[in-house]
Amino acid sequence: MRRMKRGIGLSRLMMIKGRVLLMSIFVWWFFANFAIGNVLHSASFIPLAIGKAETYVGTSYKWGGNDYDGIDCSGLIKKILEFLGIYVPRNSRAQADYWQGEDISCISDLQPGDLVFFMGRDGRVNHVGMVVSTESGAVVFIHASSDNGCVAKNKLEGKWARKFVKGKRLFETINPKAGTQSHIQGSITTVSQSFSKSSWTHREQSSPQPSKADTRSYTPKSPLGSYPEASQRHLTDGELSKLSKWQLRVLRNSIFARHGYEFHLNSRVISYFRQQEWYNKVKPKTRNSSYIYGSCMSEVERENIRRIQIYEGR
Repeated sequence: MRRMKRGIGLSRLMMIKGRVLLMSIFVWWFFANFAIGNVLHSASFIPLAIGKAETYVGTSYKWGGNDYDGIDCSGLIKKILEFLGIYVPRNSRAQADYWQGEDISCISDLQPGDLVFFMGRDGRVNHVGMVVSTESGAVVFIHASSDNGCVAKNKLEGKWARKFVKGKRLFETINPKAGTQSHIQGSITTVSQSFSKSSWTHREQSSPQPSKADTRSYTPKSPLGSYPEASQRHLTDGELSKLSKWQLRVLRNSIFARHGYEFHLNSRVISYFRQQEWYNKVKPKTRNSSYIYGSCMSEVERENIRRIQIYEGR
């Protein structure tokens, strides 16, 4: 009799626990899909997301890869968003079904920072990229694909337009009424200027300390290091591949220094540039690297920064 009562009591307890568990799951599902499902991340993340994405340009395509030695499409998106503290699933199909954000059905409505999904032969999502530009109505996205063999940019036209399934907006709309890249780019620049923290474009503290011998091996002769024409032309792979980690670091920092960046994080970098007579004459100075990158540098300089970072990451 006692055993029967104990069994009944345990059954009731299990039923109560089961109901509590089901209620908890329902509450979580409700908040995930209705209460906070339409919350978008700050538009100030867009320049940083695009900047991070472009550091992977040229990285070899590798199915299942997730670093600069090789990466696939969903791995690239996951890395970009993790850099911003946004955590999404690992594969493209799950990323397309991610609960947060707004789906975009029309290509013409896409803006920089939007994810774009494409279908495979079975009609289901099997590829993803990120929009980096919508200048003059031409949508350009960055992705890791076996077609390109590496991380590269393509226009969303032709076969990509035919395979397009949808976009997903995780960041606030820059300007709902803007139809040209000038409006969108202007908004991105404003965001870059207002973003107070140092962005991906400057890694003054992150690189390993160079040896004394390495430091002596490279002495800039001009405000732009050993390549004075870095503001007028694109640096080549042949030139960059011959430079050491420290030389690449000095070259990148020199481009920022030319526009008045004030070094304040790494003692060796600070000491190095204080010894450069040309740098002491540059005024005024600022610690906002995002502002320098977004508003002061030319497109050639920005592209050179991206290329240097690719070699720094290898």
